[in-house]
Amino acid sequence: MSSSRRGRTYLGLWGAEELDGRYEVAWNRRLRTTAGQARLRSLRIELNPRLLERHPERVLEVFVHELAHLVVYRRHGRAARLHGRQWRALMRRAGFAPEPRHGMDVGELARGSWLYLHLCLGCPAWWITRRLRRDLVCPRCGPDRVEVHRAPGRSEGLHALEQLGRRHARRQAG
Repeated sequence: MSSSRRGRTYLGLWGAEELDGRYEVAWNRRLRTTAGQARLRSLRIELNPRLLERHPERVLEVFVHELAHLVVYRRHGRAARLHGRQWRALMRRAGFAPEPRHGMDVGELARGSWLYLHLCLGCPAWWITRRLRRDLVCPRCGPDRVEVHRAPGRSEGLHALEQLGRRHARRQAG
């Protein structure tokens, strides 16, 4: 069944037939770890061909996830939260768990992404960010007191940075 026929099925289920034939679906090879994205204003759904090729059983779910974003945006505009109650209700109605993140193994597709741990050298404070923040200032201690560590942007890297942050907080507090 084509994406337009599947889309028509879900739009009918949601009472959003006015969107039938008005949205576009495309593969976007530039997506790395994102399974799909909805371009709200242009009514365009972009899917990650490399990730969904590895997980073909999830293509329909990702498509419906993004289509639900378009429906919510058309009904509520920017007033609705991205994965808020309106979106969750549509996902449940379509028979899918309303999960904002896909949880698929991205493997080497995630290469090059990093997580950064920012430690304040004057107090127990620490933060983990996806971007290096040279401008980050500790609210208690002020500027020039932050040390940065990085790890791969996968769950192992996050776990290692969290442990390092907790150790830092214990040392500074005690």
